[in-house]
Amino acid sequence: MEDIRIIGLDTNIFMNVLREESGTESSAILLEQIESGNVIGVASTLVLAEIATLFYREGDFEGGKRAIELLEDFPNLMRVDLTSDVIDSCAKLKVKYKLSLADAIILNAALVLSADVFVTKDTDFDSVDVIPVKRPEDVV
Repeated sequence: MEDIRIIGLDTNIFMNVLREESGTESSAILLEQIESGNVIGVASTLVLAEIATLFYREGDFEGGKRAIELLEDFPNLMRVDLTSDVIDSCAKLKVKYKLSLADAIILNAALVLSADVFVTKDTDFDSVDVIPVKRPEDVV
């Protein structure tokens, strides 16, 4: 990770750890690296809404609220709001790479803050070529 200073993060990196899913180890190590200040994390505020939605869908309203609070206070994690300044670039990413609007917004956050890499477990980003896209196990 010596050449990587800023890491864009997809929702699934957080959910992998919060839900203790299989393959959690590399995602957990990555988040620990961010928490300790070895690298800076970047995430769209949409990530908070996606995480809350996943918990709420399962009826876990307390879990959703705790997850949001945890991420709002997460050290060395910069959050990017969806503003009118970035709507155009999000739309272009959606069309160019055939991403969902949510994925385009999340990817755009990494680009806005000049992340060195975007980390995801989602193959929908495999065609993206504006930023290196890696799996968590490839960056830890």
